[in-house]
Amino acid sequence: MSVGHRTEIHFTAISSSGLEVSYESNNPTVARIEDNLIMMVVGAGTAVITANQAGNHNYNPAPALTCTLTVNLVSATDVSLNKNEVELSVGGSDTLIATVSPPNAPNRDVTWTSRGSGNAVTIEILNDTCIITGASAGMAVISVKIANGNEDDCWVTVTGATGISTVDESSFVTVRFYNKILYIDSPAAEQIEVYTLSGKLLHRASKPAGKASFTIPNSEQILIVRGSSGWTKKIEDK
Repeated sequence: MSVGHRTEIHFTAISSSGLEVSYESNNPTVARIEDNLIMMVVGAGTAVITANQAGNHNYNPAPALTCTLTVNLVSATDVSLNKNEVELSVGGSDTLIATVSPPNAPNRDVTWTSRGSGNAVTIEILNDTCIITGASAGMAVISVKIANGNEDDCWVTVTGATGISTVDESSFVTVRFYNKILYIDSPAAEQIEVYTLSGKLLHRASKPAGKASFTIPNSEQILIVRGSSGWTKKIEDK
């Protein structure tokens, strides 16, 4: 049996004599008997439940019967974020909220991490909530993880500066990915960074102004490509 909250079990034992059956628990921190009718499961561990029929002047006592009850805590199995993609300007903020499943799992602790290029964001953590603030143009991946290793990610792109109107450089950028070769056409001479969806850096190179191509070995089907001029593209090998 697993428990994440109080669980009631009603007794239905009947003696052949018709006399009342009484119950007791040797570990009330796991299971306790209430009103001789209900076993209340209250915690994790092991308890031995004993049923007795004491007898009377007409009937002898019945042999005691026992049942060993083992109660395990409900474990957290999954975690999800309210958002998986966020775009911020420098100085802008957003809030990520982690939801742990199942909702009755007692251990709902989560671990937050941030990774990515440069110092694109700062984070403020309060239990299941993470406030992200854009610090500089770039990209970051915010991850939340539970004890069994399951996690969820949010991709954060930080562009521009608060209060300043900027040209969207990505509108002048073409990125294609075919047969492990990355083709980029952008007006600026810049640094190119290629990431997996999990945030692992696969390739970094200098690109001249205009067209260039790069071989990306051991790449995944979908990649994130970032140019130092401020654009980010999510592409798929086709």
